[in-house]
Amino acid sequence: MSDTSVSGESLGFSLAAQLAWSEADAPVQAIAAAPRAPELASLISSLDRLESVVDQETAALEARMPIDLQEMNRRKSRSLLELSRAVRILPERVAPELQDRVVGLRRKLQRNCEVLAMHLDAAREISSILNGALRAAESDGTYTTALLGGREA
Repeated sequence: MSDTSVSGESLGFSLAAQLAWSEADAPVQAIAAAPRAPELASLISSLDRLESVVDQETAALEARMPIDLQEMNRRKSRSLLELSRAVRILPERVAPELQDRVVGLRRKLQRNCEVLAMHLDAAREISSILNGALRAAESDGTYTTALLGGREA
């Protein structure tokens, strides 16, 4: 280092001290720019992973692509567990940006739920059609309503 250097290290400040100094002076609203506390970083990474899984599942279902629902369910469950653990250690008051992020996640989860419900309804309908076709194929006509003149017994 030269004598003309004016970096924090040359003045004897460690990087941690510089970050602590800048955090104290930074406004609370500048969450994205300021270095994050480990708790907040953990929560944000949990939110990122959960959003990613939900987005992947929703997109695959909307595109009618084959999807391993068990694997998606396992990944979502793991992400939700991670998220619940991260939320426990947060302070009571959080920045509005984080609240907006949670509201966005809620919207994504609602859309995912709607798409899953449509998928489940379609699977039930197909199952019902196949069940009826199998019963008709296995039946020898002994117990059909045709013998009763179209009346049901």
